[in-house]
Amino acid sequence: MAKTVFSIVLLLALVGLAAACAPYYPPANSPTSQQDEPGQATYPSVPPSQQNPPQNSPPPQTQTTQTPTPKQQSGPPLDIAIDSIGILSAYNRHVLSPHQAMVKFVVVVSDGRTVVERTVPFTGYQPMKNFDTWEVNIKGLHIDSATDHLKLSIRAFDVDPDIDFEKSFLSALDKLGQAGASDIKAILDSLPGQWYLGEYENTWYPSQDWGIGSYASEKGTNLRVCFRIWSNQEPAPLPKLQLQPDVKIERVALPNTVSLGYIGLKNVNHTLVLANNESTDVTIDYFGDSDLAKELYRRPVKGTVKVAGGGSIEVPHQFQYSKAGTNTVTYIIKYNGKELDRWSGTVTVTP
Repeated sequence: MAKTVFSIVLLLALVGLAAACAPYYPPANSPTSQQDEPGQATYPSVPPSQQNPPQNSPPPQTQTTQTPTPKQQSGPPLDIAIDSIGILSAYNRHVLSPHQAMVKFVVVVSDGRTVVERTVPFTGYQPMKNFDTWEVNIKGLHIDSATDHLKLSIRAFDVDPDIDFEKSFLSALDKLGQAGASDIKAILDSLPGQWYLGEYENTWYPSQDWGIGSYASEKGTNLRVCFRIWSNQEPAPLPKLQLQPDVKIERVALPNTVSLGYIGLKNVNHTLVLANNESTDVTIDYFGDSDLAKELYRRPVKGTVKVAGGGSIEVPHQFQYSKAGTNTVTYIIKYNGKELDRWSGTVTVTP
């Protein structure tokens, strides 16, 4: 009997040991746990309150922190042509070539997304004097689709001919990339071997039709610019700029009556007053004469005078009278042979 009980206990122990060593296979419908595996994100379990929401309850609210991308105005393709550019003052920086600048222009067109740059001339420089103009005929400035504005900037420099301006400029652009190219002014101001001459800058918006039109003589700082903006059909090129300094005859001080006396010839003091509305000095030629062109003793007044920028000057001189009657006196001022202004007044001449 004891042997039989021992055999039964031993058999049960062997069955239990075999069950402990057998692998476990979960039921087909049982949920698996979410484990962290390489390359796979771990997601938190769903709270019990959201596992079985009531039938009529609203869905859970979703909040986003992503800033929406601002919408840009989509406009037409634009082309810009610069016909001619003029400078008012060359600033006389070069000792060997006074009254002349070695000019380099940098043209930049942008719309907030696209930036187009051009140096003019591409190599070298353009010699220009005070109130000089240059027919540049620049084309190829193109914007595929204008956004919320169109900006045109033209900056002029008097460059050192011994320094490669283009190489320095393009090198700076290459280092900064397209994003840095938006601050062209800072780039240009940092370049070696250049003196700032002036600039023109303007910005047009969709309400202004992105500036589409022709501009015969736009005023900038020490610059005048002639350019066109169009989208579909190119307008006709504009005539070359004609620049003359804004210098006027402010007044002439002369007598009302002159008595010739016994000799029949009298020199009388006159004063010609000139006003310069430019910011730079201007050298003016002046002429004074009477309507007695056939008079034997006729002696016209003439001379040259420098009028300071933004100022005026009095030019005292003597004017000769030699015939009785009503004498018409005329003064003319010229710059580089071109007439700027004239003035006429009458004087009663008695024997």
